[in-house]
Amino acid sequence: MRNILIPTLLILPTLASADYCTPNLIKENVCELAKKVADGGNKNTPNKISDEMTLLTYRTDGVKLTGLVRFSYNQQLLDLKANGNQEVLSKIESIVKQGAISSVCNRKATRAFINLGGEVEYDYIFNDGSSYTKFTISTCD
Repeated sequence: MRNILIPTLLILPTLASADYCTPNLIKENVCELAKKVADGGNKNTPNKISDEMTLLTYRTDGVKLTGLVRFSYNQQLLDLKANGNQEVLSKIESIVKQGAISSVCNRKATRAFINLGGEVEYDYIFNDGSSYTKFTISTCD
């Protein structure tokens, strides 16, 4: 029994990671695809999205492709523009999130990546490096 158990325990992590990277019916390796997308995207970074946002870099972690986006302002200026109104701040965060979802899900290539089992995460930071928000898009439905 022991002779069977040890080889089985050694091979299970390999099988688990293979399934993790190919969570789709066509067995497309989404981990490799994420890496290719990140490498290609990083050739064009930093990329100014608007006057207030710059995409700094892409990185990957398995099936997750993460874009790091920096605002041209800090938390203090955002609070000042919203007059400290929590409802306005929540609405701004919602607009940022919906814009990212639309951007990902309205492009054929990124929508296909999501449909294959990939995830796109956006990590937003202020110009001083402090965190604003982070969210992951794992479905376009």
